[in-house]
Amino acid sequence: MLGESRYNSLVIRGLIVIKKGIFLSLLCFLSLGFIFFNSSQTGSSSNERSHKLVDNVVTVINESKVNNILGKNLFSDELVDNLSDKLANKLNNKLTKDELNLIIRKCAHGFEFFLLSIVLALTFCSFHVKKNNVIIYSLFIVLLSAVLDEFFQLYIPGRNSSVIDVVIDFCGGIIGMLLFHAFKRKY
Repeated sequence: MLGESRYNSLVIRGLIVIKKGIFLSLLCFLSLGFIFFNSSQTGSSSNERSHKLVDNVVTVINESKVNNILGKNLFSDELVDNLSDKLANKLNNKLTKDELNLIIRKCAHGFEFFLLSIVLALTFCSFHVKKNNVIIYSLFIVLLSAVLDEFFQLYIPGRNSSVIDVVIDFCGGIIGMLLFHAFKRKY
């Protein structure tokens, strides 16, 4: 009887590991799908979405809504006003909306692959892949996906391919791996 109970416990644990691995694998494919969906947007559509975000950022800064974001309890009104004035001055004097749009677009590129690398690492860990191989496999898939993403963009109207974007994407993946392993060691 005791042997049968232990066997059932092992089977249940095995099923949980398999379900977790399948869930994380699906999450990987969803992440890749999200990346390629964003790349499939025409240049004008993609630019329109990012310009709306830039306009929202500029509006928030210009209307001094930084108070609501940062919270008056954490910072003095004088500090928040000073911060919002500095941000508004940077936008108005140093940084054009097009430059801010470019920065947001490049950050989004890196962030997509940052998330992908973390999901990939979690997936490989769920299948008990060795730590060094998790890094290698995850970064290889991130780099391959970044190259394929840029190649795919060659055929989308209004889009172009850029080696710089591949580097940004891969850097996002490296940062994701560094953070993943920093937090993985703690737990």
